[in-house]
Amino acid sequence: MKLSKYFKLKNQLEIQPFQSSFNTLKEVLYYFSFLGNIFLILFGFFFIKNVTDSIPPLFTNQAVFFGVFVALFLTGYELFKRYALEQLVIAVLKAKKPTVNTFLGALVCVGLIAGSFYLSLNGAHRLIDNTESITSTTETKQSSTLDSISQPYNKKIVVYQSQLDKVLTKSDTNGTYNRAQRKLISKYELQIKQLENERDQKIKLVDSSLQIKLGAKQDTQLSKNKENDIAFVFMTFFLEFIILIGVGFHGYFIIGSYMEMKYLLHDKPQIEVRYKLLDFIYNNRKKGSTIPHKNQILSLIKINNISINEEQVDEFYEFCIATGIVEETIIKTTKQQAIKEVEKLLIV
Repeated sequence: MKLSKYFKLKNQLEIQPFQSSFNTLKEVLYYFSFLGNIFLILFGFFFIKNVTDSIPPLFTNQAVFFGVFVALFLTGYELFKRYALEQLVIAVLKAKKPTVNTFLGALVCVGLIAGSFYLSLNGAHRLIDNTESITSTTETKQSSTLDSISQPYNKKIVVYQSQLDKVLTKSDTNGTYNRAQRKLISKYELQIKQLENERDQKIKLVDSSLQIKLGAKQDTQLSKNKENDIAFVFMTFFLEFIILIGVGFHGYFIIGSYMEMKYLLHDKPQIEVRYKLLDFIYNNRKKGSTIPHKNQILSLIKINNISINEEQVDEFYEFCIATGIVEETIIKTTKQQAIKEVEKLLIV
């Protein structure tokens, strides 16, 4: 194994810090979890929008207004849920034991997740549920088939009824009919009755057969709806899960990075490095002076043969800016005040 490869592996396996090790994973999980929020917003939108559409018209562009309102409401709801989950994870990791605040926070988060789960699941159901469409299609097919059967009979019945009506209008002044007329009336009535009976029997037979066929098809389609409902339950659970993982790990990363930095800041060798670098900064300088360039510091380190690397110098400059010792390139405190800032790190 080459020495360069050895040091590379040593950096990865032994001394690579928490922040650099898990930063990529944190970014992937955090931004991937937004995908879950987008789908939950979409599903919830279909549910609430379906409810608002049932409101009687009150003003112009009511549908557009409610559509925008629902979209903004659900977006705010999901963002608040993310914030609450992250704060809960941070609070639990900081407390390291159950407290009243973490318990109340957990209740709030459970309520937010339950509400989001309910809205998105019902919205997904409304989105794919075609029960009404299936029922309507079945009834239309059934009605169309039965009409096609009854139509020829109805035409014949209309003809006989027309002939019967003509005979009925030829009664005498007393409303009585002669023998020939009564015979025709009986004939037409019998023919009409026979046609009606034949039509009704055929309709009944076809209707029964059709109900079995269409009913089986309808049951198949409805069973698919149930399967889709189950699939959406699991999908909604998965969406909530990736949000929890993404946001939760982001909170864990914040605490982990903080604890790592706290450890590094309180590490004795690091404090000694800061003392030495303060000597270089305040060498022939005072408050209000311009700090030396990093290359000058590195040159002094090399000349004095001190074991301080460039990364430690960069970290020291960040420390000075964060604590107010340096502002941009100007020294803002005296050396004694700067030493006190370093000494604060000795207090755990």
